[in-house]
Amino acid sequence: MNILKYTNKLFFLIILGIFSYVLFFLISNTSRGFDITDDSYYILAAQSQSDIFSTLLHEGYYTGILYSLSGYNLSYFRIIGILVLISISGWFAIELHRYIATKYTFAINKFDKFLFIVPIMLGSLSYYTLWLITPSYNWLSLLSVILVILSLIRVINNKELNYERYVTLDYILLSFSLSLAFMAKPTTALSLVFISVLFVWYEWKNINIKKALLSVVILTIIIVIAHIFLLDGGFSSYYYRLSEGMERLALLGGGHDLGSRFNEMTKLTRQFFLREFYFYKINNFYIYGSLLIVLVLHIFKNKINSLNLYFIFMSIILVTYSYSMLNYGLIQDFRFMWIRVIELLLLNFILIIISLLFMDNKMSLLKEITKVIGLLFLMILGSFACKFGTNNNIIFAMSDSSIFIVSSIIVLNFTFDRLLNIRIFTTLSGLILSVFIYFLINNAYKHPYRLITDIKEQNQTVELLGTLKVDKTTKVYVEDLQKISSANKSIDEKISLIDMTGGSPGANIILEADFFGTQWLIGGYPGSNDYVLKILKTYQGSEKLHKAWILTAPNGSRKIDLNILNQLGLNFPDKYKKIGTVKTADRDEIQELWKPTD
Repeated sequence: MNILKYTNKLFFLIILGIFSYVLFFLISNTSRGFDITDDSYYILAAQSQSDIFSTLLHEGYYTGILYSLSGYNLSYFRIIGILVLISISGWFAIELHRYIATKYTFAINKFDKFLFIVPIMLGSLSYYTLWLITPSYNWLSLLSVILVILSLIRVINNKELNYERYVTLDYILLSFSLSLAFMAKPTTALSLVFISVLFVWYEWKNINIKKALLSVVILTIIIVIAHIFLLDGGFSSYYYRLSEGMERLALLGGGHDLGSRFNEMTKLTRQFFLREFYFYKINNFYIYGSLLIVLVLHIFKNKINSLNLYFIFMSIILVTYSYSMLNYGLIQDFRFMWIRVIELLLLNFILIIISLLFMDNKMSLLKEITKVIGLLFLMILGSFACKFGTNNNIIFAMSDSSIFIVSSIIVLNFTFDRLLNIRIFTTLSGLILSVFIYFLINNAYKHPYRLITDIKEQNQTVELLGTLKVDKTTKVYVEDLQKISSANKSIDEKISLIDMTGGSPGANIILEADFFGTQWLIGGYPGSNDYVLKILKTYQGSEKLHKAWILTAPNGSRKIDLNILNQLGLNFPDKYKKIGTVKTADRDEIQELWKPTD
């Protein structure tokens, strides 16, 4: 046992070191990278949520608060986002630890608590699987899911107080979190209502259902109404924006309507299972080889006590599985991170069940272990809730919400550890998960989403949103647009921009220009032209539309049909002057900037 004791301390120090390194690594690179598509979309939402009509999402009201606190400095905004996610994840881990300790009446000590909390906090950083480090609706959706599950757990942790009262801080927190989810992404809120109902059913003995339901429903309605009146200008304004957003997005097609989303999900899911079959042909070599070793060891079990046998069992299986995962599943395609961790959870549970067969008090231990099965299932649903409604394959998309699966693995092993009065399996699984997250972040650093180089090559300084470092091509694009703008407008002039390239919302940021109805006039979809025309028609005849600058991409892959401009009475290009030409980095296309002549 002395060996296990020292191994446990060593593993924990490594986990703590990986957590510290990954957190510092992310924060130290927040000034690098600027994407003119998704990243810019998030920034514009934080800057001007009240000007956005063609959306069902309202994350900008909340991310905008953080953006203003950052002094409109993008690097600081990203740092705040990372720290908020880590802080709420830490709070979640603390409440989860308290919940498990109370359920099993475990004695609490500081070392066990840190051993439990740190891997879960590190697991939250799986959100940065694509290196999208600017706070967005996905970031807010993840936070809201963590807060809802945290709130539900707190209701049980403080059950004596919550059982007797209609209104408590925990009910207020739960209601606010559900409202936050609704504003971030309505489909996430819908999933969270389902999770909340399941949790109440799971813990019905410890919840006054009548009081809890009445309190949370009323409080959530009050908070949503307060949001609508204070931020959306009242019901009529909110209804108009919501109905217009739904009507406009329905025009896009290509994955934005429910039918397209279902078909795309079916196609990608089929591809996923075909790929998984090939993966298991490779992976089974490691799994079956490990099982053979364990069976050989079991022959000599009279010379090895059950605890040491399980430790050997877990170590061999998990390490060899992890090797195959890192060698094939994660490095080559990090989108499968979520399913790899799910497999690790299931394998972990199977190993625990098998190992119980080697122990004398197997039935009592099995009964105790099964107490947390419902909780594990609910946390897995939390990962699903974050991405429910996405127009991407949900299996891929759930990788950035792996905190809930990481939490499930830690809970499972922590419970088994404490039942056996040891710690080693929590640290073993925590170490493996920490290594996964390290490789995940390292892979994201080398292959950032939407950027044309790795983060290391984002080393050219531009004066934009504070000071940023970008790749060489993006630096030229940014500075060329800034020069064109400076040469063609007065110091105090505020311009508006019609982006007919179909995919350059970043141009609005660089030019400090107003947009029309949505921060992204989306091109490249079957109904993009109809979508853009409907949005711009809202401004037909207005001075803002007729004085707006126009950005075009003559040979762009996502360009919008320029005939739309003439349908709006803008007489393009006859009444416009081309004031500059630039080249984008991400799509390697030539863009032209035009200004009205009168």
